[in-house]
Amino acid sequence: MAHTGPAIGDDGAANGFTAVTAKFTALKKAAAGLMEEADVVAERMRSDARASLKLADLCAAAEVDPKHVAAVVEIGQAFDGAASGCPGLQTAAEGVLLAADHAGSEHQAEYGAVHEAVTSSPARQARAGFYRPF
Repeated sequence: MAHTGPAIGDDGAANGFTAVTAKFTALKKAAAGLMEEADVVAERMRSDARASLKLADLCAAAEVDPKHVAAVVEIGQAFDGAASGCPGLQTAAEGVLLAADHAGSEHQAEYGAVHEAVTSSPARQARAGFYRPF
């Protein structure tokens, strides 16, 4: 499907040096938050899995219908299975964090000196996109 929105360059100031730097910073913060949240969720799921298995043992000891005990065990196994997927999510989030950090560093290295020169100059500068080829 074709892209129908405006071109990225049409964002003007939203793609200026400081705006792009802020976008990389926000992306890094979001990825770090996802890594942390995935760890919290995984621990909660492991705890729920343990609680489900303990509940299944209690139900079995109380002579609850075996199909209900099996259902509680299945729930515990599902929690454990979901928790085992969290490391993959954490790895993906770490990859995003590292890529955003690298891109931010490259952005700083490529355009930081230009931005510093432009912002310290008393001369009025052309708007973003003025110097792009036709």
